[in-house]
Formats: sequence, structure tokens, C-alpha cells
Amino acid sequence: MIGLLEDWQTLEEDGALGDALAALPEEPGPSDVEALRRRWSAEVAACVLELAKARRRATEKWPAKIARGIWADAAGVEMASSLQAAQHKARRFEGHEDVVDLCCGIGGDAIALSEVASTVIGVDESPVRAWMAAKNAGCLAMCAEVEGTGDPGESFVAHIDPARRDVDGRRHVRYEDIRPGPAVIEKLVGSRPGVAVKLPPGIDPNEVPAGEMEWLSEGGRLTQAVLWSGSLAGDVTRRATLLGDDVTTTLTGDGSTALARADRLGSWLYAVDSSVERAVLLGDLAESLSVGGFDRGAGLLTSDERVEHPMLTAFEVMERIPWSRKRVKAWLDERGCGIVEIKSRGRVIEADEEQRALRGAGGKRFTVFVQRLEGRESPIEAIVCRRTAAAVRD
Repeated sequence: MIGLLEDWQTLEEDGALGDALAALPEEPGPSDVEALRRRWSAEVAACVLELAKARRRATEKWPAKIARGIWADAAGVEMASSLQAAQHKARRFEGHEDVVDLCCGIGGDAIALSEVASTVIGVDESPVRAWMAAKNAGCLAMCAEVEGTGDPGESFVAHIDPARRDVDGRRHVRYEDIRPGPAVIEKLVGSRPGVAVKLPPGIDPNEVPAGEMEWLSEGGRLTQAVLWSGSLAGDVTRRATLLGDDVTTTLTGDGSTALARADRLGSWLYAVDSSVERAVLLGDLAESLSVGGFDRGAGLLTSDERVEHPMLTAFEVMERIPWSRKRVKAWLDERGCGIVEIKSRGRVIEADEEQRALRGAGGKRFTVFVQRLEGRESPIEAIVCRRTAAAVRD
């Protein structure tokens, strides 16, 4: 965390901050830093640079109107929920008057929670981030440990965003590696009327307390998992949610519906949104659309007649070829291929390398799925497809 609380408060009180931020280029140089240090101490100048970086990054998660006025450090922005995800979660809190946002960070979730609850209290162990949350969400926020004096009482429903512990320079997704740890989470779940626990999307749902698990996908990318308990939980155990610009799509179930395998590759191949796979709801989705699973491990479905669903990206199958760079490139070149999109799992090939190697001089674009479709010892196959205009979501 860059800067002390008094350094950030100095900036808030200085009327020159707006002009200083407006004058900074996207990549400040030595002369820019020197200009800041002529007005402020080195510590405060570092906060100006950090704030500028954070606000640029914030435009990826919040509307420009919010991003331009956010108080944050760059790491705080990276860890915060997007406004879209925060508002989606906050809808579950409607009807609850008192909410505590534990490990609130810069207040990404508290912003949305403050729109639906009468009282929102943020709690964070960092005095700077607690101050930022209060500024950003317009709520009360305090510096305290989760189980310390900052806890307003067990009558409050809670949202908590535990940090992931760094081990050997890597951020782990195991339940046992979150901080505060499992014992604290389980005590919260057992003592509160309702709790939402924000978790890494790769978390093993079998490790966490009982409740409803929801995986959130934004733009087709998994961003977080949420454990809902008590009054905040629904009547299902698994939920996959795709947050779109205009429409939110949700699939629910208990993960017990087996994926019926298609007897052959049809005319259409579908890549499934990653939230559906993480929630183990491929079988439910396939059954509801009367399509078959082509390869469960690759998250692929297939059908002869095209079907439409927000959680499917459809590809028209053109050719199925035993994998050989030379053979696949010859097929693509004959058909005027330019840009090639490679989709592969299991590290059977180096996708970026093959994407460059297969690129041609033509104007057409193709997608090539490269997989071992029958298991680890099976031959590698290439399925050459074409995205149709209606199927493009990204």
C-alpha cells in the first residue's frame, strides 16, 4: 500500500490535485515526477502517481463518472468487484436494513450495497483503504480486524471479501489459503442471518461451508465465485451467471445432471461460458437445449441444427482434420484464411505459436479447436470452424 493515511488526506484537502492529475501523461516521466515533488513531499507525490494509475484502471470496472472520482490505489482497484458484479450481488441484500462489508477494500461492493441498505459499515484492516471506502461509498468505514472492535454485531448481514494468501510469489485459490481463514468464514456463516463470501472463481466448492455457490462471468471471463448462506441463499446449490451489458443470464441446478454425449460431431459446435462449467451445469444446459456434449473436458456441445443461448458461442463446423500444422495450414490457405483463432486445452499445443504459424495472407477468419477428444492417449484433432456474425459476443 503506497502512502500513509495522512498523505492521502493531504491530497484530498489540496485544491491543486485536479490540475495535477489532468496534467499527468499516461506514462509519467522524470520531469513529471519532479514537478509533483516541487509541490508535495515525495510520499504525497507518490500517492498522486498511484491515484492517477488507479483511476485509469478503474475505467475498466466502473463508468467514467465514477472512475474519475474514485479514491484508490491500483492494487485496490484490481481486487475490487466491478460495478456490474457489485450491483448484481447487492440485489440479494434488498430488504436487509443493516449490512457490514468486511475486508471492504476501496469499497467496490460497498458502493452498490449503499444503494439498497439503510446502513452499510465497511471494515478493513488498512486505515487507508477504510478511508477510501468511506469516500467512495459514502458510508461509515473503519480500520479494524474482522473479528475485532469493528464488528457492528451479529444482527448485521455480511459481505466479506477475503484476500488470497501469496505463497512463493503466487496467489493461491485454495480455501485454506484465504485470509481471514476458514475458521473465521465458518464462524460468520454459522452466526449471521445471511453472509455472502466473495471467493476466487477457481475455488473448490466442496471445501467451503454449505450454501449456494454462484460463479460470475463478465464478458465471458470468470471474475469471482460467491458463497451465499442463510437468508441470502436461494433454493438451489449451484448457479452460473453471465453478466451482460443489458441482460443477465442465470442457469441453476445442483450439478447432478449428467452430460449426454452426442454420438457424432454435428454441423454446429458450441463453446460454453466458463461459469457453466465451474458450476457443473453443462448437463443441465445441454438438456434444456436438446443438444449433446461433444467433449466434456473441453466444455464443448454440438448439434445439427443451430441453437441460440447467451451462454453459448456458436461455431459452424467446416472440417475435421487429424492434427498436423502442415495439413491444417494447407486447408486454411486454400480457402483464403487470414487471422486464425486457436482454442485448445490441456496444453496439447502452444496455442499462441500455432496461431502465428497458421495465419495466412487472405481476408477470411477461422477458428480451430485443437484437442485430444477421447483422453490423454488419443490422437490430437483439429476442428476448423467459422464464427458467424450473430454468434460473436466479444
